Amino acid sequence: MVKQTRWLALLATGMFAVGAQAEGFKTSLSLGATATDGNSETLTLTAGVLTERKTDVDSWRFGVDGQYGEVGASTTNEQAKAFAGYRHTISG
Repeated sequence: MVKQTRWLALLATGMFAVGAQAEGFKTSLSLGATATDGNSETLTLTAGVLTERKTDVDSWRFGVDGQYGEVGASTTNEQAKAFAGYRHTISG
């Protein structure tokens, strides 16, 4: 139940980021799911949010990504990361 709560929180954060877009920023949301059934039952979920803004001299980039995977009842992959970046161009 805790795992599903984390994924719902990540998804809600992404939806909020896409819905509350500031002027000049471009935001994208990516979601993915894969499930197999048969000799082995597997589940893989991925989610990510990226927002960025570029001007003539500045660029900002912020994002969150997460992955979760399981085989049967065992968790095989569970990770999340956040990143931020800023660049300023100096012209002479």
